[in-house]
This record gives sequence, C-alpha cells and structure tokens, in this order.
Amino acid sequence: MNLSFKLISFREYKNWQPEDVAKELGLSPESYKDLEKGRAKLNGILAQKLSDLYQAPMEFFLIDDTPHYLQAEVLYSNCTITSGNAGTSGYINHQNNDRGIDEIMFLRKEEIKSLKQQIEELNRQNARLIEILGERVKEISV
Repeated sequence: MNLSFKLISFREYKNWQPEDVAKELGLSPESYKDLEKGRAKLNGILAQKLSDLYQAPMEFFLIDDTPHYLQAEVLYSNCTITSGNAGTSGYINHQNNDRGIDEIMFLRKEEIKSLKQQIEELNRQNARLIEILGERVKEISV
C-alpha cells in the first residue's frame, strides 16, 4: 500500500478535503496535494503531524510497500513496555484510543474494492485477447 493511497483513504474516512488536511499540517494546499499524489516526499516531521492528526502510528505513514498484514500489525503493536511502581510493567498504547481498527477496516474495504476493479479489468483484457487470438487463428487457417 503506498503513501498516496493511505493519505487519501485517511482523509476520505474523515470526510475532509485536501485543503482541510493541508491547514491542519501547516502546508499549502498545493504542497499537500503534491504529497497525496506522490510528487513530494514525506519527512519525519510531517509523518509525526499525520500521526497526531489521524491518531495512527507514525510508522504507518513511513512504511511503504510492506505486506498489508505487517502494516496492520504496526497499528496494533505500537506499544511500549513501561516500568511502574514496585517493578511492575505493562503496555501503553501510544494512541490512547480504539479507532485504529475502524481505520484498518476502512482501508481494507477500499483496497478490496480497488482489487475487484483490477480483476474486472484484467478479465475484460483477457476476454479481448482471447477474441483477438481466435480471429488470428481463423485468419491463419483460411
């Protein structure tokens, strides 16, 4: 899953326009649109701002071309072991919310929709290629 897809999916999940996100990040609308279209690189500062804005781990925006199950794992495992009083320890979720699963589900549904469209297009291309091949075989046999 690439960064462009993630940015658009998170923005649409929130029902925001690119200008809204640009304002929140302190960017011009053009700069944010370049980021969303993959024409600009994401730096650590912007990744942290996106993390804060969408309440998702910063790594989610920095990790690209990673298998999807690993990206989902990043959302769930963004925790730290801490030491408490009397030597006890526990996990703290840095995001302090349960919205991660909703965002993962939204992204997965969007990804599934996109993959279904790709499959349909490949099936159409395959059918057309078979049709062309059949016509060529007929031409050769005549």
